[in-house]
Amino acid sequence: MIKYNYYSENSSDSTGKVTKISGSHEEIIYIRVTGKSTLPKLLISKVSTNPEIISPGQNVELNILFENKGTLDAKDISIRLEGLNNKEGFYIGSGSDLGYVKRVPGNAVSGINFDLKAANNIKRGSHELEVVFKYGEFEEKQKKFI
Repeated sequence: MIKYNYYSENSSDSTGKVTKISGSHEEIIYIRVTGKSTLPKLLISKVSTNPEIISPGQNVELNILFENKGTLDAKDISIRLEGLNNKEGFYIGSGSDLGYVKRVPGNAVSGINFDLKAANNIKRGSHELEVVFKYGEFEEKQKKFI
């Protein structure tokens, strides 16, 4: 509700007589609010490898695309791979199992790459890895198969 007071002085005739008007008024005004901000929420949208078909002992580039489903930015994001196994699965070929992304705007897509290596005696089939996103006070784990 809005309430306001008003006051006006007018010269309205040839004699110069001043007319004063004052009063107050109240009115309810409805305001529609749209575009409510939502907290960042990172979700993996695609996982791919290069090469697509992986042989034992081969180097592999793991590409992870993820989307911020919130409207607010996700900032200072660390992304860690879990479930690595140098005996029967994938392990870090070079670099680290931890990567960083400075910022992902709301409703935007970003990505990160990891350099992996397939173990010499890797088991045939799909291998589960867990991707851990940490940003601000949030930590989210998502399982994916490669």
